[in-house]
Amino acid sequence: MTARGKIVLTIIILAMVGFGVYRWWDKIAPQSRSQTVSVNPAEVKRQIRKPSLRLKTPASTCWRAPMWRR
Repeated sequence: MTARGKIVLTIIILAMVGFGVYRWWDKIAPQSRSQTVSVNPAEVKRQIRKPSLRLKTPASTCWRAPMWRR
């Protein structure tokens, strides 16, 4: 195949892909995310005030705890 044939074939393939994207864009386009955020401020404040369980872990479970302190 000559160089001119390769160029023509490439242009035809790109045109077919472009036409397919044009026709199917509503199906392949990413869905837009809603701008409204469903967050309950009272629930967030309650979660922040709630004591964390990570603070209650004993030192024996910490990997930095010395062996003689168990």
